[in-house]
Amino acid sequence: MIILSYNSRGLGRGIKWTAIKRLNLKHKVDLVCIQETKKEFVDKLICQSIWGDSSVSWDFVPSVQASGGLLCMWNNSHFQVERRIKGGSFIMLEGKWVEEDQWIRIVNIYAPCDLAGKRTLWNELRHLKAANPTGLWCFLGDFNSVRSQEERISLSQRSVVSADSSEFNDWISELDLHDIRCLGSNFTWFRPNGSAKSRLDRFLVSDQWLSLWPDTSQHVLHRDYSDHCPIILKTKMVNWGPKPFRVMDCWLTHKGYQAMIKEAWNSDMQGGWGGIALKNKLRNLRHAIKQWCKDQGDIKASKIQSLKQKLSDLENQDAHRALSDSEALTKKTLQQELWDISIAYESLLRQKSRAKWIKEGDRNSAYFHRVINFRRSSNAFHGILMDGTWI
Repeated sequence: MIILSYNSRGLGRGIKWTAIKRLNLKHKVDLVCIQETKKEFVDKLICQSIWGDSSVSWDFVPSVQASGGLLCMWNNSHFQVERRIKGGSFIMLEGKWVEEDQWIRIVNIYAPCDLAGKRTLWNELRHLKAANPTGLWCFLGDFNSVRSQEERISLSQRSVVSADSSEFNDWISELDLHDIRCLGSNFTWFRPNGSAKSRLDRFLVSDQWLSLWPDTSQHVLHRDYSDHCPIILKTKMVNWGPKPFRVMDCWLTHKGYQAMIKEAWNSDMQGGWGGIALKNKLRNLRHAIKQWCKDQGDIKASKIQSLKQKLSDLENQDAHRALSDSEALTKKTLQQELWDISIAYESLLRQKSRAKWIKEGDRNSAYFHRVINFRRSSNAFHGILMDGTWI
């Protein structure tokens, strides 16, 4: 999925239409979200000219005279929109993302410049998300707020920035949103005379979004005819080849792991020069470990739930009689297996997240998953900057 967000500072016609169309075609955009259109009405001609063909679907919020205005454009064969909710400063599109058969909610935002107006908008969006607190959410656009003083370079309004930033950060935290890694420029808005610059435009996504698309990243593109830079969200990372192989700590405590290692190593007889033989043995050992992991060492939350269900079914077979000796033995075996795999699963999450945790402390899978997704997003290699262009 690729989403383009752009405060165009007026759509006009001609030059700006062509500029957005070029971005759309160059980056193969699936959804275009434009802020500050300054248009009271958007018709088919405008959308087809910007999108590049007649397959476009769209919705808009009209401007108030020559102020504000929002526009969303998409291909209905990729994104099947089932519900739309519009306010004065936002559009929410809710529907199915066809390629991955996922229900998503996209909110295109153009926040007011005054603090009172932002507070009203933040409350509207709180109620909007409270109606569906979980799921795949993406809030995007021009928030007209910065998260810290480092995101704004200016000689004035420092106290306003502090109050505004605090409320903006509280709103992000309350909605459980994540400000994903940003590539390119640190700023998205530039005053024409060069006296100030800020990061006003961004993408914010939910936990579930990052769980499904942990490689999600946002890219700030070059500024052209607006004082804002276009920004793009990508959910898929470029395939840079095989990832490093790692041994999980929980495998070392598995009863069959050591025996499998010895058998795989001793049975692999390699001839020739010692260095080449060692390399080949290590490569074959890695394949053997991967196969063993699929067959026996695979640790998933679903396996834990399956064991819990088996225990529950066994105990509920007949609540009015005691378990037989064989049933009691089966129950003891299941309980031990559940205990072992739960400890292994916690160890796996702890190692992947690299979180410093009390060795035998209470498990916190949700916390570990958040850390894992954050680390994966931060460490991902999303591209190379060459001559000012990401490839």
